[in-house]
Amino acid sequence: MDLRLSQGASIIDRKIRRQGGCSDENDRDALLTARVLRGRDAPRLSLKATGAVIAEICTAGEKEVRAAVDAAERAFHTVELSPYERYEIIMRAANLMRERREEFAEALSAEAGKPIRDARGEIDRSYQTLILSAEEAKRLRGQTVPLAGAPGCGNRMAFTIRRPLGVVCAITPFNFPVNLAAHKIGPALAAGNMVVYKPASATPLTASLLCDVFVEAGLPAGCLNLVYGAGGKIGDLLTADERIRMFFLYGERPRRQGTPRGRRIPPHLARAWLELGEHRPRGC
Repeated sequence: MDLRLSQGASIIDRKIRRQGGCSDENDRDALLTARVLRGRDAPRLSLKATGAVIAEICTAGEKEVRAAVDAAERAFHTVELSPYERYEIIMRAANLMRERREEFAEALSAEAGKPIRDARGEIDRSYQTLILSAEEAKRLRGQTVPLAGAPGCGNRMAFTIRRPLGVVCAITPFNFPVNLAAHKIGPALAAGNMVVYKPASATPLTASLLCDVFVEAGLPAGCLNLVYGAGGKIGDLLTADERIRMFFLYGERPRRQGTPRGRRIPPHLARAWLELGEHRPRGC
């Protein structure tokens, strides 16, 4: 995802200028694939309080989505991080978020229309979420399986170990865009998975800030890949890719007539964690 400074920008001028425009520069290809591969569309993001345009966002297309999954799959086979190294990276990201609390809160208030007090509260919760995720990286363990109760197995022992799935996808909503993303990205990285992250169309700024802190915390190339665009289009491209082993999805029935997004998940997908909104049950 790229951000281009628009006339009338105020609250987050410094952030947008620091990120630069939609270009082919590859200084961020370690993380944000869609920043390297230019998207065609550039919808405008408006300040909720005044309607003033504060940014243009380069959206991903089929090429960018495929490249993001390529990067995640490549990282899964090449990046080796111990549980303690994953703990350190997530903790550094959490601390960077705390240091930039006001920057996160201002961006969240601008794009989502939250009162600044509520925005600050969400960032504080997100910080705690990342701390918990980091700590769990050190506690991943399997189970011992009792065999003595089976004939001929009195001297045998069995155990299970936990392995990362591989590439997982987090599709997050607009209402708590930072904390709910942290709830998905933090545990996935702690367990050794690689993440393709598709934030809500309404909240690209905080998604970019969240990814920035992971970059600066030392997360290797391809471990976290941000793609931005309309949920229907990008979601369909992501769910069609059989390399993604699990989906974390928040969503609900689209405003236009049709089926809920969660029902578009294809048969090849064995694992999904769904929170579909309205009155639908959680989990799958």
